[in-house]
Amino acid sequence: MIRAVLIETNATIVGSTYQYASSANYQPSTGNGRSFTKEEEDKKSDVIVLGYSLANDLFPSGSALNKKIVVKSKNMKIIGILDKKGGSFGGPDVDQYAFTPLGNVFDFNGTQNINQILIKTPSKDLVPQVKIEAKNAMLKKFNKDAFTVFDSSQLLSSINTIIGTLTVALAGIAAISLVVGGIGIMNIMLVTVSERTREIGLRKAIGAYPNAILIQFLIEAIILSSIGGFIGVLLGSLGALAINNFFPARVTISSILIAFGVSALVGIIFGVAPARRASRLSPIEALRYE
Repeated sequence: MIRAVLIETNATIVGSTYQYASSANYQPSTGNGRSFTKEEEDKKSDVIVLGYSLANDLFPSGSALNKKIVVKSKNMKIIGILDKKGGSFGGPDVDQYAFTPLGNVFDFNGTQNINQILIKTPSKDLVPQVKIEAKNAMLKKFNKDAFTVFDSSQLLSSINTIIGTLTVALAGIAAISLVVGGIGIMNIMLVTVSERTREIGLRKAIGAYPNAILIQFLIEAIILSSIGGFIGVLLGSLGALAINNFFPARVTISSILIAFGVSALVGIIFGVAPARRASRLSPIEALRYE
């Protein structure tokens, strides 16, 4: 499966063999047309498949399917529209791609240059062997500097390394933020205990148990931290919504539950000291407090 590329303004016209779409998972879904066939490739038929964003840009008020567009003086029929793929870090935006038979782009360019050959193996275990065979086949026609053999495991390894580094960095930032937030909650609760000393003394004087006062202040600390968790979830959801046009992002129920769980835990951990202080106040001393 091979392809050649011609870049036009904000879109990329990709010339490919008919197998390329299925191998790269660039096929229209049911109801959105189809990819071109081998016969259409052999005949260099004037057909084209548009990426999601490109189709919407060209035909914002209706479906682009079965419409015609002019590409390098050729009237090309739109036979398919791809589902939204989204961009990637440093990668192409397939939503702005258009696919047409390889021969058409050869005609557009005036040359027969190929910039990519995609090989899909039935199993990942075959990748090393196929990689060697592909390299040997290319060496028979070109010198070693004319091409590069690249497999997806290399890309996956690089991505995993980047994700791992980012995860550690973000975890560190999150941990520091939680500690700072927890200290803030503890300080607020200590001030609250000081301001409500007489109230605590009065409750103890009429029979309130220390554990009841302890639980009361712990609940207040949990509520305070949960409010912070709610604000964080709200801002995170808005952030995910904002970047969803560039990268697929969503907030799941599980992540929301985890956020509130961590918030409650922070409230408990940093609320214990103020709550214990409140529960241990002497009612006589508390009632004397001004």
